[in-house]
Amino acid sequence: MRKIAAFVLLVLFCVTLFPCRFLSAENGAELSLTETEAAPGDTVTVEVKLSGNPGINSLKIKIGYDAAELTLLSAESGGAFEEMGYIGAQTIDVNPYIMVWSRAADVTGDGSIGFLTFRVSETASPGTAALTLTCDFCTNQALQDVAVTTRSGSVRIFGDSTASAAPSSPTPAAPTGNDASVAPQQTPGASPDSSETPSEETVTPEQPAETASSSEPGSPNISETISRTDASAPAGDDDTSPSRLWLLLLLLLLIAAVAAAFLIYRKKRK
Repeated sequence: MRKIAAFVLLVLFCVTLFPCRFLSAENGAELSLTETEAAPGDTVTVEVKLSGNPGINSLKIKIGYDAAELTLLSAESGGAFEEMGYIGAQTIDVNPYIMVWSRAADVTGDGSIGFLTFRVSETASPGTAALTLTCDFCTNQALQDVAVTTRSGSVRIFGDSTASAAPSSPTPAAPTGNDASVAPQQTPGASPDSSETPSEETVTPEQPAETASSSEPGSPNISETISRTDASAPAGDDDTSPSRLWLLLLLLLLIAAVAAAFLIYRKKRK
């Protein structure tokens, strides 16, 4: 029985040596989006800010926006996360837009970590265009989950909408007095002056230019972080998360311990 007890204790000791993802860091962090304002047709930059950082080495967030009022032009990393490897969604028109950071060691600085540039639609109505912020995962270098609270932002659109009717062509005034009886004379054989023929201008609406998503070279372990979650997969799909793998490993070790104890017991009876 002493051997069985010693084996079980050894298994439990080995399990406790491994840093498990189902452990959580004591302190949490806060992520927020800045609130800005702009007029229809303007370009505006929204910042992703981090405060109360207890030490983070990997982070994945999603920023959603009102596509009817806003068009995402670019998304960049910087500020407090300048030294971290960064990768964004493969296409700039992904909504919500995905941003992922990773590094071998923890980063403890606070401040802006991301910058998203939007163009306000020229037909946007005055009001507020909501921005949403969610966090898929956040860990430290000990592979512990870091608790994160999020605060969404918005873009306040002011001024009159340019969706009203386009300016109409001026109506020529009717001739008055003696001018009404005077008709322009034309020399026989001469071609009419084309400069006096009114031409109608066709205005082609300017198409918003799309700027490709910028991504900075990532650190060596960012591929390991990205492999844990597909950028195009919906949020909440964590069937292959490390926490489940560690839990499965723990169950397998316990089953092995019970089997070993049973074999030792049978051997002693013989």
